Amino acid sequence: MILPLPPALAPWLPFVVALALLVIMHYMVTYVLLAFFYRITHHLSVSMLLYALLVWPGTVLHEFSHWIVARLLGVYAQFPHLIPSRVDEQGNMVLGHVMVERTDIVRRSLIGVAPLAIGSAVVAALARYAFALPIPAIEVLGIEGVLPLLYALPTIFAVPNAWFFLYALFAIANAMMPSPSDREAWPALLLFVAAIGVLIYLIIGIPQVPTEASLWVLGGAAWLTFAFIITAVLDLALLMLLYPLERLLWLLGR
Repeated sequence: MILPLPPALAPWLPFVVALALLVIMHYMVTYVLLAFFYRITHHLSVSMLLYALLVWPGTVLHEFSHWIVARLLGVYAQFPHLIPSRVDEQGNMVLGHVMVERTDIVRRSLIGVAPLAIGSAVVAALARYAFALPIPAIEVLGIEGVLPLLYALPTIFAVPNAWFFLYALFAIANAMMPSPSDREAWPALLLFVAAIGVLIYLIIGIPQVPTEASLWVLGGAAWLTFAFIITAVLDLALLMLLYPLERLLWLLGR
């Protein structure tokens, strides 16, 4: 028996599911793309370079997001380095990087999350205004608010220059995920926020959030859900195309 979600949590279910799908699809599509390129080239460095070139427009947005937010927050940051290079300890290719001076955990966290926030905004804007796809009404309907978006997805190929926009969506979406260095300040910030939350609860109990503020937050979550679903669907479509080809090349001894 499946228990119904509390009404306060129901609008957040699509967001949580979409975020989980985003993370899973991102790692799967990265692995399959690298495996596919390796079957063709038989050279790991060349495979990583091909992947880097494929998502390079997204890398540009990723690194400039760090740089712009750092400068807005008053943190010194060197101009982004956008040429892929094998520089980390594991021999992995770094697609780009920005040298940012050390600062407090709040600003470090905001700088780290900037590519995901700005990338999601660009993905959502492209999907909304290039393909006229509907924003999920999760603040009103919960998981059912996602259905109109899913029903509208087959119409995207009727849009002029659809393949150009799809490539832009793919490149941006698959380069917007925060790297380990982007996330290094998040645990400390989460602990700090949790401690403040516990302190507020002990002093005044659970605060009443104004309805307007709740709707504003849920509206933002709806746009993020929109961006995450579009990204996950794109990655799933690419997986369905490339994975059989990669397996076929493996069977042929490539």
